[in-house]
Amino acid sequence: MSPQRSGIASNIRQLIVDGKSKTALDNAKEFHKEQRSAESEILLIDAYLARIQALFDQNLVVEAKSLIALVRERFPSAKERLDIRIQAEALYGKAWSLLLLGRPRELPACIQELDMLRSAQMKIGGWHRKQDVYSLYALLETSNGEFAQAAEHAGKAQAASRGGHQPNDVLIQSAILEVQLRLLRNALNGAPDNSAPQLTLSAADAAVRDSMKRLRSFCRVFPIGRPLLHLRQGEFEWIKGHGAAAIKHCELALKAARNLKSEYYQALAHRDLAIYLNADNPDRNGHLREAESIFVKLGAARDLARLQCDAKATEMN
Repeated sequence: MSPQRSGIASNIRQLIVDGKSKTALDNAKEFHKEQRSAESEILLIDAYLARIQALFDQNLVVEAKSLIALVRERFPSAKERLDIRIQAEALYGKAWSLLLLGRPRELPACIQELDMLRSAQMKIGGWHRKQDVYSLYALLETSNGEFAQAAEHAGKAQAASRGGHQPNDVLIQSAILEVQLRLLRNALNGAPDNSAPQLTLSAADAAVRDSMKRLRSFCRVFPIGRPLLHLRQGEFEWIKGHGAAAIKHCELALKAARNLKSEYYQALAHRDLAIYLNADNPDRNGHLREAESIFVKLGAARDLARLQCDAKATEMN
């Protein structure tokens, strides 16, 4: 391949890495039309796979499946890569479902299988987003009280996710901030023996601020992250003792979630408002009922358990 053509191929691969799958696919089609080589076909298949992933990330399942059928028909050599890719994405979705449903015992095997499939993708020309695995491990370890390991995996997830934003990053940033906020809370309250002793209060605070900055950057590209941004900012303000600011961010999160028609984020906003409002506030019980109703409807056992625990703690205080 000539230097000029090699440069074009490199530019297409950079577009894929940057999450610009539509432009990458358009350019790869033109490139393969001109080249008709084995190398240009591999590049085109990679661009198709990136576009399929982007459609799944945007919940455009019908469009993604239609593109899968087209690729399988035109490029038989891509079948193995597609099959592994689909299995891996199904496992990633399953892992988050297990978290939502409050079934952490099943999670380690699911994450391990996901890691193996993603590694298999790399061997046949795909890529492995290690931040997906790291962030899931961080959440699991936090739920088990293994805070030193959780801090390590959250840091790895953050380092691996540097660069351009992709729609699916909202899950990663959600996980990273949930862990970091828990570590900050531990540092403020006096960390337990199995926490991360090397994580000082100032370091924990700085880590949260850095992640919030990245999440704000993500939201400028993908509005889907706005409810999460305000929820995490609200929790940060609450931990720091700024009750009024925490409530304000929860109200903004609820408004953003309603605009996006996201029941789950609405429930999280109702839950946090029920926690942050005084026990004698007339609106508190309404938020509590709304959050509980949606969590039950969605089968979100993990969030329901936290709601009930935090609500009791608020009443005791």
